[in-house]
Formats: sequence, C-alpha cells, structure tokens
Amino acid sequence: MANINCPVCKQLIDQVESRCPNCQADLVGYYNRLKKGEAALKIARDAKEQGDLLGARQWYISALEIVPENEVVLEELTTLNKSLAGEPVETPKKRSWARYVVSLIALLFLGVIIGYFLWPYGQIAFHSEPNKELDPQKVHLEELFQAYLKGDYSAFMDDPVTIKDLFNKLDEKDQKAKGYLLTWASWQLTEAGRHNTGEESVKYLETALILCPDCFMFDDATFYLAEKLKAEDPEKAYALYEQILALERGSWYFDNALLGMADIHVLKGEEELAKLKYQEVIDLYPRTDGAERAQLVLNSLQ
Repeated sequence: MANINCPVCKQLIDQVESRCPNCQADLVGYYNRLKKGEAALKIARDAKEQGDLLGARQWYISALEIVPENEVVLEELTTLNKSLAGEPVETPKKRSWARYVVSLIALLFLGVIIGYFLWPYGQIAFHSEPNKELDPQKVHLEELFQAYLKGDYSAFMDDPVTIKDLFNKLDEKDQKAKGYLLTWASWQLTEAGRHNTGEESVKYLETALILCPDCFMFDDATFYLAEKLKAEDPEKAYALYEQILALERGSWYFDNALLGMADIHVLKGEEELAKLKYQEVIDLYPRTDGAERAQLVLNSLQ
C-alpha cells in the first residue's frame, strides 16, 4: 500500500513506511487498519456480486466501521441501501422505457432471490430449489452458521476440520457464492483470539487457521498465535514465526517475527544466537518499533 497521506501531518507518503518520514508518526497500525478495511470491502463486493445483498450490506457496514474516512465504502453502501429499499439509483445514462421495464422485472426477480438468500439476517444461507428434497449437507452447514451468528462457536471450535471438509464438498457454484462465510468466521475468530487470553485464545486462532488458510487474515492469525505460544511452546512458536517470514502478505510482521525468534533464543539461553537475530532486525528493518526494541535488548545483552 503506497501513496497515502499520513493521518497525523497529512504529508503524502510515496512508499510503505513504518513511520512517517515527516512527523515520525507510527503508521503500522494505520496500514493494518487500511488493509483490513480493503479486505472487508472486497468481501462485501464478492457477496454483492453473488446476489447476497444483505450479506454484502453487513460487510459494507463492517468496512465502514474500520475505515470511516473511506468515501468509496460509504458511496457503495448508500447505493446498496437504495437498491434494498427499492429506490431508484442514480446513473449517468438516460434510460429508455424498455430499460425501466427490464429493471422492474429484475427488481421483482431480486425480491424472490432475497427471500431465498436472506443471510445473515434471514434464515437461508445456501440456495435450494423448490419442490426438491433439501441437501442434508447444506442444511447442516446452514444450522452451523446460524448458530455461529448467534454466538455459538462450539461446533467450529470442537471440529473445524469437519466444517472445512463440509464446505469443500459443496459444488463449485455454492463454494463460489458462499465461500466468504468462512472468511467471515475466520476473521471473527482471529479477532477473538487476538484480544483474549489463555488457552481459549489459542484455540480461536488455531481454528481460524484451519477454517480458512487462504484468507486475508492468515498472517494475522499466524503471528498472534506465535505470540501466544512463545513462552509455553517456544518450538511451535518459532516455527510459526518462520512461516510468517515465508508469507508475502506477512510483511507487516517480518520485524516482529524476527524479534520473537530472538526472544525465544533468549528464553532457551542461546544468547549468541539471540544477538544475531536482534541485529538482523536492526539491519533489515530500521526505523521500526521492532528495531527499537531489538536495540534496547541488544544493549542489555552486551
């Protein structure tokens, strides 16, 4: 992400920096917020494209809560709300009477679709054809996600592999149309794991990684899981830090991943290895919070 204005001094920043070159404001949290906002916006657009307008609306609202300054999110949400309310949406092209008739038919058809695809506010998350026996697999998944929506994470926490397998067994059409549900669930679990403590937080993060290993929050879940395990299971935490360093989208955590690896060497009494890692943070990621802390620890080890 580049070519943004610093949220503090408003100076244009030409490339990704952990600190503003002008006012030295910390930009890591700001970039992370923009990244999550863009991810939520993408999920909203995907849901809208698949015809799940109410699901899309929920994601637009989530994106707006993350990046309230993003006018594009607000504009698209406003347009979607007008569509759901049946209000005419402004368009730069002048429509003929034939196009109005087609639009009216489309709206009537949309009303039928909404009746079947009312998720997350309604009852149906997966499409079904009338006068045909319901697919028990889809019914089971529907029950699981409806329970999740109401705060019951037990099925996801107890056996995420089974839920992932159920999703993978859906036909290509359903996987494409409703795949964002796994993204949504994994995002919520990642945030829950990040902000909780103890064994429960570890379970949240492990579940998120199992449910959606290709989702945008994979790097977040991996890093915070490593942080949670650093003291009690340093070997596993070290492997997770190494995994982050191999992720292209994990770049926001590279300095802190190396820092965590250095901390583990300290915990294991491997002082020389720790010094090398701390110095690596300083050399590779100068002007970052990780480099500052690495220098402080390195000074204390001299």
